[in-house]
Amino acid sequence: MEQRKIVFALNVLTTRSILLAKALGAKLCLIRSSPPYIDLAAKINDQLETVKPHSVVVQLPTGPLLLSVLMMKSFKKGFKLIADVHTGFLTAQFEFSKHGILNAPFKGLLEYVDVILLHNETNYFLLPKKLAPKATVLYDPFYTLQELVKDTDCKMDLGLDEYALFPASWHPDEPINDLIHMWDSLQISIPLVVTGRPPPRILASIRRLGIGKNVFFTGYLDYGAYLGILLNSKFVLSATTSDLDAQCSSFEALACGKPILASNTLALKSVLGDSAVYFDVHQPSSLLDAENVLLSNYQFYRSKVQDKAVELERQIKKTIQEIHDK
Repeated sequence: MEQRKIVFALNVLTTRSILLAKALGAKLCLIRSSPPYIDLAAKINDQLETVKPHSVVVQLPTGPLLLSVLMMKSFKKGFKLIADVHTGFLTAQFEFSKHGILNAPFKGLLEYVDVILLHNETNYFLLPKKLAPKATVLYDPFYTLQELVKDTDCKMDLGLDEYALFPASWHPDEPINDLIHMWDSLQISIPLVVTGRPPPRILASIRRLGIGKNVFFTGYLDYGAYLGILLNSKFVLSATTSDLDAQCSSFEALACGKPILASNTLALKSVLGDSAVYFDVHQPSSLLDAENVLLSNYQFYRSKVQDKAVELERQIKKTIQEIHDK
């Protein structure tokens, strides 16, 4: 008998949400609500009544989503509750900020879910020990991206013969300013394409210093255009200053068979192993050295990425089956 599943996301659909729902064969439901989230429980209840799921996945952050689904679970027994927990939820502190207020008070609710999905092994360090038995690591199911590529118009011509791609989410842990400075000062010949539109402060800094002559910003892209740029890139740059985050861009690169130049942070190294070439975001010369190694051994690292993709796909599918069987 097929098990019905639903994945709930609040206000924002991430690539992780899309890939996870596809891998689980679940309905993806984006709920829109705003503080104080008075209508959130009712909107969730409507979806539960329609789908009648055996399993419900909540994407965290944000905390009120978890609270509302737990409230529904207390009234509607019979579904398994799975919390897909982003690093930002686990690191949230009690502070007067939107992120702190909407997450830190809700972390204790993880005790009442059935399964906790962590994004990489380093996240175990952030989890209370008593919750470890119900936690498992599930990497982004990147292989489902290949199906999206087939179903999407992925045409996007930047007018560049070749380029490195940095898929930016403009999160504070992404050293974008440093990368642009490094790319410019090292006079790296291959252009760097950065997705999205830089915030005014970064753009002002770039213009003031007169840097970034070989760096291009795409502005807003729909997902089809982004996939087109990804598929046509020479290699993917996946960089963060956080030891706890494995960038989504690294999984997208695996899906498309693109060699990866990655920051030598703990989470990225734990996922990619020897399939990537690493550099230190605090040492500019290491970026140039890493780029030279990658381009000089391009086919070798392309093959390593393909092998790693096969290995991780097998591991992810095994984990999904284990979750299904719990």
